[in-house]
Amino acid sequence: MIAEESRSQHENKAKAQRRLRQAFYLKLRESTPAQGLLECPELSGAKMPNGRLDVGRRDARFWPAIGLVLDALEMNEGRVSAAAEQLGISTGNLIDFLQVEPKVWEQVNHMRVRFGHKKLLSKT
Repeated sequence: MIAEESRSQHENKAKAQRRLRQAFYLKLRESTPAQGLLECPELSGAKMPNGRLDVGRRDARFWPAIGLVLDALEMNEGRVSAAAEQLGISTGNLIDFLQVEPKVWEQVNHMRVRFGHKKLLSKT
C-alpha cells in the first residue's frame, strides 16, 4: 500500500498501514468457526452492554469486528438475517453497522451478488 498525501513520511506510513489493515479485514480473512463466533473477543468487545454492535470507524475494534461480520455473512451465503442471528444481533443493527464504511458496504454487495442475491440498498 502506498500513501503520498502528506509531506510527512510518518503520516504517509501510518496511512499506508491503515489501508493495508483494512484490506486484510475486507479481502484476506481466514474464516472463523461458526460455533465460536459469539465467543470471539473481537465481537464481544465491539458489542455495547445492550447487545448492539456499535463501533465507530476510528475505534481499533472496528476492523476486527468487520472481519468477523464478513465471515458470518460468508458462512450464511450473504443472507443478512441469518448472519445477524448467528452474531446475536438484529438485522437492522447489522445493516446499520455495515453502512458505517462504504468499502464494507461494497464488499457485502459483491458477496451477495456472488451468492445470487440482490444488492442491499443503502438507507442514505
